[in-house]
Amino acid sequence: MSNSVWPYDHVNVDSYGAEKALGDLWCFVICPVNPPTYWDDLFAMIARICEELGKGMGVPLRCRRAVDVVSAGIIHPEIWRDILSADLVIADITGRNGNVMFELGVAAACLDKERVIIIREDRSDEPRLFDINPARQLDYTRTLSGFQQLASRLVVLIQDGIARAPFDRDPNAAVILPASLDLTTEIDCRKLWGPSGAHRRMLRDFGLEFGSLYNFRYGWLSVGNIAIRNVRVSGEFRFSSPRHDAPYQPWIGIMLRSQGYLASSGHLAVLRADGSVARTQENGGNQHVDIELGQIDDFDPQAGKIVHFDVSIDEAEWRIRMGSVEHAAAISDLPLVFAEGRIIIEGQFCWVCLRKLDIEPL
Repeated sequence: MSNSVWPYDHVNVDSYGAEKALGDLWCFVICPVNPPTYWDDLFAMIARICEELGKGMGVPLRCRRAVDVVSAGIIHPEIWRDILSADLVIADITGRNGNVMFELGVAAACLDKERVIIIREDRSDEPRLFDINPARQLDYTRTLSGFQQLASRLVVLIQDGIARAPFDRDPNAAVILPASLDLTTEIDCRKLWGPSGAHRRMLRDFGLEFGSLYNFRYGWLSVGNIAIRNVRVSGEFRFSSPRHDAPYQPWIGIMLRSQGYLASSGHLAVLRADGSVARTQENGGNQHVDIELGQIDDFDPQAGKIVHFDVSIDEAEWRIRMGSVEHAAAISDLPLVFAEGRIIIEGQFCWVCLRKLDIEPL
């Protein structure tokens, strides 16, 4: 690590983030440190939110701030490292602290705006700063109800911020539609893009195996960089190594018009390891509910049973077929309809074997 105190000297250091455990998410909190009794409660609340969200998703979401840096020397390089490695930054600009504003500027220059959350105490003697007024900010009051309101709003914004994390880099492979991908060949497999931390290999007897047993943040593939509204996706998949001790039941899903990998971020149809089929429905506040669709009889995820799927969405209906289960949902009946998005094939706490994939614009 460079010892320079200037942020520019740290921007292109590829090793930042290498010390993170595979699958960990980091939240870096920028706030004043003095007096400690004034700021420790705020940090404790943010850390608690991150811990609870991480547990709910099966993804460790760790919180850190500059005062946690323990170093005998200059701590600036470590602060820049933490900002550049962070999946999310929360900055409290109350009091217009010089260090806070400097660190926020570094975060604004290096991270997507959806991953930088600015908060401030609502004070009558401290008007908003003109230069950052266009940026999204959360005002709060230092009361019990004020902290409760801030916490509920932060839950939504933190979920939105970390949901974007896997989409930091765009895939290189371009896919021309309609497309029929034979995933027993390496050439077609390259058209499916996913996170670098995920398992991925070719199986001679089937096709492409991918996913993550311990962190569903890494268990997905996207069809190139396509964003599409009306589309039909069909093919064949099967379970491979579903995790037996997972906190939630393993499943395989197809998401259309996806805005991220979380179940509330698109139109997701899933096949669970017990053979049940469901779709998700947005339920407000970045949450979702499962709508049960049916059951594939005598299903055993360990048996390597190949399941045919056919999922499509257009202006009228969202149609789902997985094995023997069929369902159609009217678009007019859905509480939230995403305008367009990516095609995502994903698995929760399992590896997925995908042999064939056909994509047809409608």
